[in-house]
Amino acid sequence: MKLPDFSKNIYLLLLQQQMGLLEIPPLPQVEFKRPVTMNRSAQVPNIEGMRVRRRLIERGIDTLVADLLPDPKSFLLYKGQRVAAYIRDQKYDSDIEREISRYYHLCDCLTLRHIRVYEKRRKYIATRRSDGFFKVNSIMGDNVSTGLVKLDLCPHCREILTYNAVYRHPFLLTDYFGVDEGHIPEMIEQIQEVVVEEAYLPNLDDLFREYRKVAGDKCQLCGVDCSDASSHDLLNLHFRDGNPARTESANLAILCHDCYSVQPGRHARPAPVKADLVRIDALRRDQGIISAAVFDYVTSHRR
Repeated sequence: MKLPDFSKNIYLLLLQQQMGLLEIPPLPQVEFKRPVTMNRSAQVPNIEGMRVRRRLIERGIDTLVADLLPDPKSFLLYKGQRVAAYIRDQKYDSDIEREISRYYHLCDCLTLRHIRVYEKRRKYIATRRSDGFFKVNSIMGDNVSTGLVKLDLCPHCREILTYNAVYRHPFLLTDYFGVDEGHIPEMIEQIQEVVVEEAYLPNLDDLFREYRKVAGDKCQLCGVDCSDASSHDLLNLHFRDGNPARTESANLAILCHDCYSVQPGRHARPAPVKADLVRIDALRRDQGIISAAVFDYVTSHRR
């Protein structure tokens, strides 16, 4: 005759645990971290600055006069870079007038200040072309011809350059822009949003949720599996010494209501209701932890 395996009898296990002959298995320590969005300064490639620089050199950029800002010396800047500015669509009433040189600007001169006030929507081309030739649409009547035209420096701009000891004869745009070549850094500082893991002090709900996962959603004494979401409420977070302020893993255990109710140092909570204990017994029966006969006997004696 084969005798029953009493070593797996949950009620004997509970008795041994209460007598100090059986320890609840320890839980591994859980690190409590959560994602936090922070602003950090980072060095990033100055892609936009270099893109603007290339466009200014290669073909120029259409812009309003309001976007041509002066630096402290009244030199024109477009997005922080020294530029020359001119009007691409040049209208002429005669061939003779077309031969008369038009001007480009390097400074916030009297002419541009007048346009800022009275012609705010006037379009200019911002460029860093340095040979003195500018792509112009020559318009005479209904005829339009496009080509490179040599433009002269605006006399008002020349006065400002002379005052700042920048103008020398012969005046070369290569020298003027060359002073500014290092103005655009390859790397710039940028504030970026980054998500980092930050440690935090868990509350009781956090402790129960994470240590329940570590325990595999099972009672550490009887082994009843409560992994179904509808059964999570049948487990408890147990503080071994009864002190809920000690939240290190060595002081914690995950127990079902039944096993939890007989712990001497249990954290004060209402006694489990009969319906929950019957649910636990039903799970034990369905999972083969107790027999159907034991289930019938135990549930009939539950109070």
